[in-house]
Amino acid sequence: MRGDSSASREHNAALGPSSAPRVVRYPSCVSLLLAPPPDDDGPRGRSACVVVGATAAQVAAVADSDRIAIRPHPMGALVTGQLGSLPVDYAEAFAGPIYDIIYNPTSGWFSVTIFHGEDQPVRYDNRPGQDAGYPRVPDILGADTPEAILDVLEIPADTIGFAAAP
Repeated sequence: MRGDSSASREHNAALGPSSAPRVVRYPSCVSLLLAPPPDDDGPRGRSACVVVGATAAQVAAVADSDRIAIRPHPMGALVTGQLGSLPVDYAEAFAGPIYDIIYNPTSGWFSVTIFHGEDQPVRYDNRPGQDAGYPRVPDILGADTPEAILDVLEIPADTIGFAAAP
């Protein structure tokens, strides 16, 4: 198994069974995903995921928890909350595309990662000149600003706490 050195086994054992890493299909940028961090009162990124072509019931059958909300969406299903690696799980289960939206209200960072079948994931990132983590795309469905992207994906800005810069 890739990355299965004695050091990584010891590290994983120290993390405990609830934090065991999962190997994912998209190894170009992420090969192991650990369990989500514990709850705290600090600011955190806000997430939403549009699973195109899937019903809310189908998405819930793949993964559901009390940390997320799944509801019908004009394009398929909308998932909000503390998503962790769920967008990757949905990409494994559905043809997609899967639009994984992340917004950090502290830094203003906004990104959309697109998972589509076996294709290399790509990402829109509003930080020019920074490494986006995946190959960068200039727009999402023709929209090239966070506000326009939320509109084209039919996600109300308050769903992720988005506020445009003054």
